[in-house]
Amino acid sequence: MPDEETLNADINTIADLTSDRPAESLSAEQGPAPSQLHEAPHLQTIQPGEHLDAAQVEELMGDEKADEEEAQQANRALEQREGVDPGTES
Repeated sequence: MPDEETLNADINTIADLTSDRPAESLSAEQGPAPSQLHEAPHLQTIQPGEHLDAAQVEELMGDEKADEEEAQQANRALEQREGVDPGTES
């Protein structure tokens, strides 16, 4: 864990980088209503009473096993970078 001096240096660096913000106030405008948005061609519309077949459900859900393995690999890599021994710490 970093010491207090290192943390203060990091905070000061962040403050230095963010202090150049414009002083003017920016206002957000309301966007179009959902009914005015373009139709999203990648989304399947399901009408009441319609059902998805098994292939459509599988396509939407993806490969859970591959996703889980990818997440485990990412977690192991993160633990190694943090200096945590995945075999002894949880």
